[in-house]
Amino acid sequence: MLPEVEIPPSSDEPAPAPEHPAAPGADPATDPATASARPARTDTRAADLDADLPGWLTRGRSRLLVGAMVVLAILPMVFSGLGGIGRTWYPGGDWAIIGFDTMDVGTAHTPLVGVYSRYGWNHPGPMLYWLYAIPYRLSGGNFSSLLLAAALINALAVAAMIVFAWRRGGLVLAAFTTVAITLVTHTLSFAIIRDPWNPWVAILPFGAVIMAAWAAGEGDTAGLVTVALVGAYLMQTHVGFVPMVGLLALVAGIGFWRRRRAVRPLAVAGGIFAFCWIPVLVDLLTGGDNLHKLLSYFLTSHDVPAGVGYAVQVADLELGGHGAWLGGAEPGNPIGGGLLPNDDLRALALAIIPFAIALGLAWANRRRAPDALRLLGTVGLGVLTCVFAVSRITGPVFSYLVRWWWPTAALWWVAIAYAAWRAMGSSLRPRARTVAAVGLCVALTAVLTWRTSTVDVGQVDSPDLNRVQAPLALFVQQAMPQVPRDRPVMVRSVGASVGWVSEGAALQLAAAGFDVQLDATGTNPEKYGTKRMGTADPSKSMVWVAAGSWVEDFQAQAPSHGGRQLYVWDPLPPDQRVQANALRKQLRDTFKAANRPDLEDDLEGVGGLYRAEGFPGVTPEQLRAWNDFQAQGQPFAVFLFDRADQGTIPQRP
Repeated sequence: MLPEVEIPPSSDEPAPAPEHPAAPGADPATDPATASARPARTDTRAADLDADLPGWLTRGRSRLLVGAMVVLAILPMVFSGLGGIGRTWYPGGDWAIIGFDTMDVGTAHTPLVGVYSRYGWNHPGPMLYWLYAIPYRLSGGNFSSLLLAAALINALAVAAMIVFAWRRGGLVLAAFTTVAITLVTHTLSFAIIRDPWNPWVAILPFGAVIMAAWAAGEGDTAGLVTVALVGAYLMQTHVGFVPMVGLLALVAGIGFWRRRRAVRPLAVAGGIFAFCWIPVLVDLLTGGDNLHKLLSYFLTSHDVPAGVGYAVQVADLELGGHGAWLGGAEPGNPIGGGLLPNDDLRALALAIIPFAIALGLAWANRRRAPDALRLLGTVGLGVLTCVFAVSRITGPVFSYLVRWWWPTAALWWVAIAYAAWRAMGSSLRPRARTVAAVGLCVALTAVLTWRTSTVDVGQVDSPDLNRVQAPLALFVQQAMPQVPRDRPVMVRSVGASVGWVSEGAALQLAAAGFDVQLDATGTNPEKYGTKRMGTADPSKSMVWVAAGSWVEDFQAQAPSHGGRQLYVWDPLPPDQRVQANALRKQLRDTFKAANRPDLEDDLEGVGGLYRAEGFPGVTPEQLRAWNDFQAQGQPFAVFLFDRADQGTIPQRP
């Protein structure tokens, strides 16, 4: 429960008479005799804003109504989290890497930095791992607890947005916020709400920081503390939030000081923020170089960022018109995967025009309703930071990198609606209209909650996460019992997207007590930690995970190198696999004859042969058939070598 802020006298209550009356002719604003009697600058309070509600809707009943809004909004999240922990879940790929570090929390190898990046460094801090470790330990080491943890983090973020809206803006703003954020979570779906991947569990908390920053600017101590705590979490979880949260935190602190002139709450919030960064400081003082890698990358990298023009186009895609947060399309490049916004900014204009009108209304009404003007300013600042953040992204701008646009866009329209509502004035806002607005919002939230909750929460996950459950389950059931426990085991892999299974297999081995080691190449030290790095030698066994066409190569050559197949998993029935292999050979021969190794690589990948459209000698029917085969997944096989130095990659003709 968020702490209460002292309620100043309502504007309808008579102010207490000054203890020392002013001298005749003296200015009350400067006379020292009345200085001590002058009230401090008052905060905008929900009690004042709800003054036009019916008498039966008392402050206590208002609390109950807000509580009902929170419950309705987070109910699907709780369901998804409970449905997640109620199943057996095998993390693969990046989720397995998160599982490694979560498992290490509380040991001699407790992580002091964040999730690894493909650029060769880790995100700043380990708060995500430390939060995940709580349900992981309480559940006895069940990785499904990460699904519950992610859902609870998102539920708390949604609850914070609604509560801060109510605390500073009353029931109407709470109702507007509830509907908007419920639309966001409905569009996100269970697949993301309970997904423990670090980009996903930062989406809704960023919306909470925006609302908390506004509340702090209104003088809310709880908002200030929330900005410090959740802001530190976001900065550590993904480095892209550092400038975004940093600017919002600065504005929140300045706004709080102007409203309250209180040093202690600012010091407490600063202390909480600093405390969250102690692990990063320990890593730095003990010789860790992650901070140096981060600074070097962003200060010296020659990678070309997306740029402001592209960022504005993304804003048009995410914020304007039928935004993605309402289910609008996010067109992506089928080859690179990055977003493909267009340069037609009419949708963005349709979003900016009502915002500008609301800003004008709020400015004209600033003396009676300054909170609406400040909410517009805070949300507008959040949008500008989003544009800046997108402009600095290097490489393809994948949709998951900018998904925090969704709650930001929702709050953009909430701020517009609230400013319009406040500009209507008490005379145009009778009790019946206020009750009708709140009631309609609650009804819409209930409908959205019902529609979302009718999904089978036990089966909803991203396609990639669902696809690796069967091969990883086979690994645990059939392969692990055959791996010797009396020596370290190396884990290697080959094939496109093989990490989905190989990293999940390494995690299951480590969780079962095996001494798992991996090659100290590429980003492996950042991914798995230096304690799991090793070299292949006769004292270790070797587990190879092969994917795609490499399965056949290993099956043909592994026995001559002392290896044996532990199992093979294929999503296609045998007759379709024969057809797929024959088609792959035809296409490979065509690409090889044309000296197109890039298309040969695409053939081995899982992204589809989109670059081969119109290629001489390749028919549309062949491309369609191959893409259909690949869309169903690729085969995986696991091989065990008693000596790690004998497990080498087979030679291809």
